[in-house]
Amino acid sequence: TSVEAARGERDKLRADLSEANHRLSLLAQDLDDHNAHMEANTQHQIQELERHYREQVRELQEAVLRERDSAREQVSVATRDLTTHNSQLQQEEAHLKQVMTQLQNDVRRLEGENLEVSEKLQEAEKMLQQMEKQSQEMQQLKQK
Repeated sequence: TSVEAARGERDKLRADLSEANHRLSLLAQDLDDHNAHMEANTQHQIQELERHYREQVRELQEAVLRERDSAREQVSVATRDLTTHNSQLQQEEAHLKQVMTQLQNDVRRLEGENLEVSEKLQEAEKMLQQMEKQSQEMQQLKQK
């Protein structure tokens, strides 16, 4: 009957809503995990850069004491390395921002889908209530 069909549609919409909520939850967790990984990776890189720079400064100070020309060459090499590394970090940052933007867009899209499914579920529940009421009225008329 149409009541059963409406119930079936309502149940399907509920399942779709549940699945959309689950996907949204997974996507949010993925975004959180990604952000945590990004932060940990950034902290590790900062520590490594700090360690690297401390070592480089020590080596440069020793080189200056030994030989001024050698120190100039080491500074030049370090500057090239630092520039290259900085460029790589900027590229990685741009890529991670792009990924994060895409994930945020996906979250917004899923939230919109979730809202749409919720509205459809509410409409289906209203229709089911109307159909149940009409069915009861028809049964009452048959009994008279």
